[in-house]
Amino acid sequence: MKVNALLIFLLSAICFSTQANDELQALKAELALLKKKIEALEALQEEAEQAKKSEPELVNTQQHTSKRDENGIKIGGAFRYQYTYSDFDQDNQDRAGDLDFNLFRLDFKGKIDDFSLSAQYRWYDYMNVVHHAWIAYDFNERNQLKFGIQEVPFGNFPKSANSFFYSTAYFVGIQADFDTGLNWTWQDKGYRLDLGFFPNDELGGVDGWVDDRKDRYSFDVLGLRLSGEGIFSEPEAQLGESNTFNLRLSKQFDLAERMNIEPGVSFQKGHLSQNGRWRDISGLGHKQNQVGNHASYAAHVNFDYHNLNAQFQYARYKYEVDGINAEQFAVGSFNFYGTIPASANAWLLNLSWEKPVNWGAITKIRLFNDYSQLTNKSGNFDKTWMNSTGVIVSAGPLYTYIEYYKAKNQPFIGGNLVGNDEIAKGRLNMNIGYYF
Repeated sequence: MKVNALLIFLLSAICFSTQANDELQALKAELALLKKKIEALEALQEEAEQAKKSEPELVNTQQHTSKRDENGIKIGGAFRYQYTYSDFDQDNQDRAGDLDFNLFRLDFKGKIDDFSLSAQYRWYDYMNVVHHAWIAYDFNERNQLKFGIQEVPFGNFPKSANSFFYSTAYFVGIQADFDTGLNWTWQDKGYRLDLGFFPNDELGGVDGWVDDRKDRYSFDVLGLRLSGEGIFSEPEAQLGESNTFNLRLSKQFDLAERMNIEPGVSFQKGHLSQNGRWRDISGLGHKQNQVGNHASYAAHVNFDYHNLNAQFQYARYKYEVDGINAEQFAVGSFNFYGTIPASANAWLLNLSWEKPVNWGAITKIRLFNDYSQLTNKSGNFDKTWMNSTGVIVSAGPLYTYIEYYKAKNQPFIGGNLVGNDEIAKGRLNMNIGYYF
């Protein structure tokens, strides 16, 4: 029995050794084949690298195609409703306020290689307007040239207010003012420099081919206010802004984590041009098209600390016509004419606090208080002031303003900039917009 067991063990060992040797030979063959495949792949890769070096145009074309993949134009828009309750309008109070359709708008925004564009058209109940329409070319990360109807860089920019009606500076044409022209922007190491040239306003100036010159988004001087004219009348002596040069310089300083301050200065100067009706009305015998000038300058500061933001600005503006001691000028916007002092100081102080939240559909709120005033007016008119306290609520596609205004001698709050109101007036304003 012991001999048989020994024979069985020896036969098993011989069989196992033969099988292991066969498997080892097969594994060596597979490794040799794999080595040949790796060598072939390395040879192909080397050939590809040589091809790239010998065909630079092909490489550039591939990179260009990759860049184009990021190109595209996006179409969006919004429609908004507005509720108002005014303590200076008895009919409005009797109706418990008014809810009106505010606007419908379309937005176009995108990029094609080094070119970018943005445009917006608005439909109101009482007018249709181009808000802006510009094309920009990016030379590099620091330099951009923009052409078209665009916001003039002046003062705290691009964010200059929290409230729906901006500030008193907006109503004299030195805040959120859109004109047609060129603007070059340079940015580096916290500095931003804007140099602009705007041949005329967004509607082509005094001789623009438009149906109604007062149908526009931003306020511009449209004429000289002659003696005896109503403050809301169409001006007989029509004017238009022309050949305006603009400069803005600011520097952002990072003081600490999520804390920075950006002081800056702004300056602009241009002409006032006449149309053919001017000579018959003024009697001055002007032979040239340019009959006056306008100029403004500002010092401004923007401060951010975590979720807090503060803005301060002082500005001075002046409109003048050669040979006339003009104290009032006619402006136009939102389908109505108004009247402003020929010169004044404009002040603003804005405070806001923003916080992301998770309150059902509500994702963010911003609490704010904006205060502005117009002082040292030509014609010794009383100062204008306006204060807005409110909240902006973001909830998905809904964006809602809820704010209360208190103001004196302020347009849209029961007054005007050349008025002498005895008491301040108030207005509750709610604007609800759906953005897509």
